[in-house]
Amino acid sequence: MRIGLVGGGTGGHFYPLMAVAEKLQAQNITLFYFGPNKHDEKYLSDLKINFIKIPAGKMRLYSSGKNFLDMFKIGWGIFIAMLKLPIVYPDIIFSKGGYTAFPILFVARVLRIPVVIHDSDTVPGRVSIYSAKFAMLVATAWNETAKFLITTKHISGDKIMETGLPIRKVLNPLYKYEKNKQINAEFNFINKSLPLITILGGSQGSQILNESIISCLPFVLPFAQVIHQTGKNNFTQVKHNTDSLLQNMKEKENYFLKDFFNVDEMREIYSQSSLIIMRSGSQILETYLWGIPTILIPISQEVSRDQRSNAFASMRRGASIVIEEKNLTPHILQNEILRLLKDNRALTHMSASARESAVYDADQKIADVLIKIAQEH
Repeated sequence: MRIGLVGGGTGGHFYPLMAVAEKLQAQNITLFYFGPNKHDEKYLSDLKINFIKIPAGKMRLYSSGKNFLDMFKIGWGIFIAMLKLPIVYPDIIFSKGGYTAFPILFVARVLRIPVVIHDSDTVPGRVSIYSAKFAMLVATAWNETAKFLITTKHISGDKIMETGLPIRKVLNPLYKYEKNKQINAEFNFINKSLPLITILGGSQGSQILNESIISCLPFVLPFAQVIHQTGKNNFTQVKHNTDSLLQNMKEKENYFLKDFFNVDEMREIYSQSSLIIMRSGSQILETYLWGIPTILIPISQEVSRDQRSNAFASMRRGASIVIEEKNLTPHILQNEILRLLKDNRALTHMSASARESAVYDADQKIADVLIKIAQEH
């Protein structure tokens, strides 16, 4: 049996694919990952996934000269996919959407290869909407996604299944995991007597989030420890600014800075965090598994139309507080952090609400569906 995986551009697309691949790989199924690059070569290698290079172009929501150039990349990607896909000819393709998926999905439709898609956002992306019309099954992480597809895109509810978000086994609290000595040593600094606040800026980082957090530190560090993930692009500047700001503070030992955390480090962070401040991509659903309250700062709607919708969906569930980017100031963020630190009842309620919304077996649900459809095909 051959199963193709496609979807990328960000970790939010790629890593849920790997979560499903972990389940499929255990059954000795031949797996292929299609895309313009490997995204995470180690994951593909560890799971013995064959990489097939397919170019792709990105059509941005905002005006950009790159959109014109990327139209040719899209056409070239379709041409290359038309050459390569008939050779591999998987029994089924599982898509997580994103611009890198489009050429493969377009050709899969021409070749009549069954397609199953999954979307992690309350408002599905354009590639997911396109492929939902011919996919055999549309899996969703939020029930709001199904309502959107049925009411606005007239997709039949019969082929929509709410599965939750596929999450890598290491990040699942139900997974029996043994910490290695290096992780134990690295996180030895955590003071169990203080609440731990984690700031997640994503792999690329968020400048506005970093700047707001830096201004809050002198007021927050006397009451909590802070782990700050800056993103690789911003680490040097943030370190320079925080070293200068905190040099005379006795609480500076309560602050830990890093550009990026690997999956083992993220498990440790999830297991110890009292509060997480982050953007509002699909990673929100990982925090639900651990019952972590969140302050969400969605990317502006002009850049990402799904994050604002995700954030308010989480707020309706009682798991999150939302501060829109246009309203974000250090003073507002600082007040929300200190308010929650002083209100244990609110944090407890948010934690319980997050756990009520958690789904722990999305990866297995999707793997089972893929195998069933592939066998029929």
